[in-house]
Amino acid sequence: MHRLKDLIKAGFVFDILILLGLSVYFFVFWEKDISLGGGENYTFLARDLTPYLWDSSANFGRLNTNIVNLLIALLKNTPLDIYISQIFMVFFYFAPYISMRLLLGSLLNISRTGIYLSAALYALNPFRVLYPISVPYVMFYAALPIIFHLSVGIIYRKIHFYYLLLFLVFNLLTPVSSNIALYTLCYLVFPFVYITHLLTVSRLEIKFIIYYLVLMVLIFLINSYWIYLVVDSLFVSFRATNNGLQMFSSLGSGYYFDFFRMLGSWSWYSGHNGQPYYLASSYYQLPLVIIASYSVVFMGFLAYPLFKSIKKLRLIRANLSVLVYLIPLIGMFLVLGTKAPFGFLYDLFYNNTVFLKPYREPFTKFMALYSLGFTLIFALSVQYLLLRFRKRKTLVFLITALLVFVYVAPVLDVKALLNYDRWNAGQWGSVVKVPEYWEEFISEASTKEHYLLLPSRGYGNSYNWLQGANMVWPYPEIATNLQVLRKTDTLSTEGDAVVNALYRNKVDNIGFFNVLHILYQSDFEFRYSNPENIESDTKRILGECSHKYGKFDQTYLEKVLNKDTDSSVRNELYVKLLNQPALCVFTVNEDEYLPKFYIPKNIVYGTGRNEDVVYMRDVYFPDVRTVYKINQAEVYSSQDNYCPVISYGQINDEEPEINLESLTWNKGWVWPKVEKQPRTFRHDIMLLSEKIRLVSAPDKLVRTDYEIWNSSKRIQEILEYNLTGDDRVKNIIRFNNGIRFAFNTLRTSLDEHSASVNLNPKISPDTYWGLVKKLYAYAGVSINLLSSRSEIPYTEVSDSISLFEEIKQWIGGVSEQAGCEYVFNIPKEGNYELFTEESGSWRKLRTDIYDTTSTIELKCADFTQSDNRELIKTSQLDVNDIAKFQQVNDWETSTEYTVSFDYLSSMVNVEVGVYEDTLDYSLVDRGTGVIDWDLIGKGEFPVQRRKIFNEEIFGFAYCVDQSQPCYSHFQKTFTSSSESENGYVFIKTPVEAKEHKSDVLIKNLSVKKRSIPPVAYIQEGGCINRAVPKISYTRVNPTKYVVNVSGATSTFDLVFQENFHSGWRLYSAEGMDRKNQSGVLYSTLTKISKAFFDIFNQSERHQFGSKSYFNGDIVERSSNDVLFDENTIDTWSKQAMFPKTHYIANGFANAWVVDPSVVGREDFTLIIEFWPQRIFYVCSLATVTLILTAILFIVTVLIRKHEKKHN
Repeated sequence: MHRLKDLIKAGFVFDILILLGLSVYFFVFWEKDISLGGGENYTFLARDLTPYLWDSSANFGRLNTNIVNLLIALLKNTPLDIYISQIFMVFFYFAPYISMRLLLGSLLNISRTGIYLSAALYALNPFRVLYPISVPYVMFYAALPIIFHLSVGIIYRKIHFYYLLLFLVFNLLTPVSSNIALYTLCYLVFPFVYITHLLTVSRLEIKFIIYYLVLMVLIFLINSYWIYLVVDSLFVSFRATNNGLQMFSSLGSGYYFDFFRMLGSWSWYSGHNGQPYYLASSYYQLPLVIIASYSVVFMGFLAYPLFKSIKKLRLIRANLSVLVYLIPLIGMFLVLGTKAPFGFLYDLFYNNTVFLKPYREPFTKFMALYSLGFTLIFALSVQYLLLRFRKRKTLVFLITALLVFVYVAPVLDVKALLNYDRWNAGQWGSVVKVPEYWEEFISEASTKEHYLLLPSRGYGNSYNWLQGANMVWPYPEIATNLQVLRKTDTLSTEGDAVVNALYRNKVDNIGFFNVLHILYQSDFEFRYSNPENIESDTKRILGECSHKYGKFDQTYLEKVLNKDTDSSVRNELYVKLLNQPALCVFTVNEDEYLPKFYIPKNIVYGTGRNEDVVYMRDVYFPDVRTVYKINQAEVYSSQDNYCPVISYGQINDEEPEINLESLTWNKGWVWPKVEKQPRTFRHDIMLLSEKIRLVSAPDKLVRTDYEIWNSSKRIQEILEYNLTGDDRVKNIIRFNNGIRFAFNTLRTSLDEHSASVNLNPKISPDTYWGLVKKLYAYAGVSINLLSSRSEIPYTEVSDSISLFEEIKQWIGGVSEQAGCEYVFNIPKEGNYELFTEESGSWRKLRTDIYDTTSTIELKCADFTQSDNRELIKTSQLDVNDIAKFQQVNDWETSTEYTVSFDYLSSMVNVEVGVYEDTLDYSLVDRGTGVIDWDLIGKGEFPVQRRKIFNEEIFGFAYCVDQSQPCYSHFQKTFTSSSESENGYVFIKTPVEAKEHKSDVLIKNLSVKKRSIPPVAYIQEGGCINRAVPKISYTRVNPTKYVVNVSGATSTFDLVFQENFHSGWRLYSAEGMDRKNQSGVLYSTLTKISKAFFDIFNQSERHQFGSKSYFNGDIVERSSNDVLFDENTIDTWSKQAMFPKTHYIANGFANAWVVDPSVVGREDFTLIIEFWPQRIFYVCSLATVTLILTAILFIVTVLIRKHEKKHN
């Protein structure tokens, strides 16, 4: 009874009641068919999270960064998996509350009332609405107070026992490590607390740092299996974003008035089609809520002016005042990011420190730190007010609790927090209801075969499910064990590039890349992205789908949330999906299918990019069992050259930064005026000041601008003052010298080979090319003015004319160089046939002979297929005709076009655009929301006109050649939509043109269908088929395969169709009989390891039959995956075979050149293993061992303390 009273007094009973209440709510009242998911929260949707370092689920596999969720993985491989959503939601609310309650009790001397209220404020802080169920954020938010508590205990109270608890916490935080920014912050808490401690003591205690560093080294060693993965993924991301420079960042988002009421996550008030991005953003704009939120924050920051009173009341425990008052300020500074007045410091460190790039969204990364610090000062203020108004403390508490309740209400509303009912194009939700047809498909689909997804997007995938679904990656990738191929925005592997090329090519290529099925997802949200051309090819090439799942009937479609404000877009969903199957599986002809392992009969060598293998297979494909070796120069001189060499043309399609057609006088430029006559004292002073200005110019481009201006003034002086003789010659020489200097400066600032600017990074290319244009225009006008004066002999201006011609030639060369061209790398001498693709087939153009290796460049114009249309002949537009539409003939959908014309408009702007006709589905519901299903069945819809682009272009007042009209050139490339019927060029001349009596002339208007066909050189000659041995293979798990070879009499290539990685190793199984392994240690370690890893094994290994290909030459044996068994470590004592012949095959895959003579037999067994997986086995066992040891030690210490207390 005495112990129970102690528990009640300590508040533990109240904590238990909160835990029970949350558990009852989520385990009893939670909807059974609802799962957490959406956004990046695919952890809850995944079927299992088996800890393999190689993730084979997408685009031929990659390093598995999700393995860091070891804690979640263990949970999902237990019977509790079905309750994982409920468990996590209880954790979401309770863990931050209990951890903050613990911290408040250790730092502050305040009442339980203040502790409960403040801990609740931390757990329900509105900051959390941004990522309500993101595993890293929730774990970090819950763990941060505990890490502070343990750090304070170690440093301020010398409780060294807490080092073990820190060790446990850091190891349980592995789910946070997928967000490296948050995980790093966990380890920075201890040094921060130590620094604040140094501010209050006079003696430096270095032992704390030494012990902490030892702890960090130990944690690093046992967690190296996932640190290796995270570091590798960071390097991939940095390479893909130009060392982080092109990485998305939001360094100063949000508004001050929101940050000061703790709503920093409301960084954007905008949304999509009227739907706000953040669920409670409208709630927090209500007047009552604004008052409540500011009141809560004001109450918290009262702790600063009340510092002396709080200190006098001893509300903060000894020596902790600096820490408590510093945390909120540091948190606010970091959350504000680059906002003034101190944001320049954040900007300075962020831009000059590559390790800070993960902190590209400070308002999310530091929100937990800011919330924690604010909670501390809020607790102090509440306690002070309760003591100050002691007689009315109940009223003070009720008012404070009411303000806090209004402030945190959206977080208490679970359905609003998780956004149960939302529309796909609106906010991101956190729950999904998986349709039954997906469950049916998953139960029948083969997990060992590849599925190409259609439609497919990169980042961000939405599904038209009953409650919607917005996810980062496609559902079949994250929630099934299927191996899928899908488009990606960031290329992290060779396979990503090859898959993207497959989507640009044809469906009939996919069997060669180990893809047996196409999964057409009709429930994929198609309305906000154009489909690929590959979709239209699917039925044409593969026929009807072999398996159908689900059906979109009227009843189902009426239940799908669909709230687009555009009625035509909204109703398009019903028109396109009515009576369509939800999922449709197409199967590739097995005669065109290559299994996971094969031995090629033909070898084709090629040059180009790895992804060009998709096109090389089109232009030259001797046999299904062919391997393409790309850019492997060491083999080109070999006599073992079985097939011709292919050189695929690399397209350099850079638009020229400048061209002679666009070199006209800019709006805003003026011609210099002169007021000081040459040969006067005032003119001499002016020349001196010009020289001083040139010398003091901050950089060479600014001086170039000065030189162009000063040189033009010399010409104007000749005209203004009718200079003759030596005076005129001197000014022309000064003009030539200035223009020559400017020309040389601009020319030397350009890389002549690549037409790229070599400048100070702070100077933009636009500035450079603007100066080139200015040089041409001012020099041209100057020479034109001189040439027009009959009294000036040609001999005096001949040098100036020659200089201008030199400038023109240079600009013309730069323009031509930057245009479209094919680049071929011819790797060896021989006769090469040049092929180009036309209308889906390859046509031979000519044969070229090359005597040596060389790089060949050919202009795209020689091959480009264009469809030119002169829509308006050179004429003057009648300004009374305000707008003109010109129809584009033979308009095609999803096609790239270029529109261009020359125009003359000296005083007004001209509006130009391209419009297209699309079907108007708004009549389906006529704005009433009631769907006319009969109208959908008829399929007769009117046409509406929509713009593709629309912009204003400007006229110019001066011309380079004043004897000719000053025409400007306009050109723009655009793409027609997939649903368009007709296209139009739109030109609008404003009414003010008539008022200014200004003519607007348009000529040479054309629209070209832009098509750059693939072009390739193929060496003359044929292939020599090789006799190949037979193989059979079995997948043990995603990181290990066993291949049996029979009848190998000569060297052969073994191709393994997973993404190339140096970690894939090949071993011989010869001499690996497990019975020959001696020693008790080996046997004991194997049994212990198997006992632990059996948690992840769904069952013992079983064979499920086999498939044979190519008349039995290749046999695929099916079995379930087993993480660890008695054979797992058999290869650990062996040396990898043929490491020097490991190469990239088919642009992405692994291949080895295998020599049977090295093995010593014609029939043998090979093991292909992902070597880094061993790191996981060793480190995870070490982690579990150390954690169990630490727990045992902690329990022992606690028992001894308890016995000591009661004895």
